[in-house]
Amino acid sequence: MLYSGKPDITKKALADSLKELMSVKPINKIGVREVAEKCGLNRQTFYYHFHDIYELLEWTIDHDVVYAIRDQGSFLAGQEAGIYLLQYIKKNQPLSVSILNSVGRDSVRRFYYKDTYSICIRFLKENMEGIEYEEEDFQHLAHFYSISFASLLEDWVKNGMERSPEEVIHTLELIVSGTARQAMSRLSEDRKSG
Repeated sequence: MLYSGKPDITKKALADSLKELMSVKPINKIGVREVAEKCGLNRQTFYYHFHDIYELLEWTIDHDVVYAIRDQGSFLAGQEAGIYLLQYIKKNQPLSVSILNSVGRDSVRRFYYKDTYSICIRFLKENMEGIEYEEEDFQHLAHFYSISFASLLEDWVKNGMERSPEEVIHTLELIVSGTARQAMSRLSEDRKSG
């Protein structure tokens, strides 16, 4: 991931510091001063970039996963993007487990939902070829599958990530590919008849 300038380099240093600290203790036990000092900065510098530890955590995940997937644009199909996300989560298992154990269930779902939404959009668009649909219907479907995918991710992390990212995404793809087309067809038919 390329960073555009000094603010991004500072944010990256803070993110690396947070990830290192989260490998040994839960996020709710990590202070701003500790994160800043670990990478040779002060609290004021931290607060120049982030409001709190959780905003830094969100930035870290966004830049490590979401922006990396977006940067690869059309090179990654929905299935590949899902595998990329799960590989990141598995590679950063201490961070993933710490997030799961440190923040509330709603926060975990929000983090995972944000990561899965762009992947679901990409996957659904690949599977909707040849079907006419309204954007509103598409957004409802994307929301539904993003919540489902986020819940599956949470469960996968909780259960020790035993299945490979490829296995998880392959199973998910088998389930979603047929049901998503059927759901969109039904939504389109209902809209036309109503």
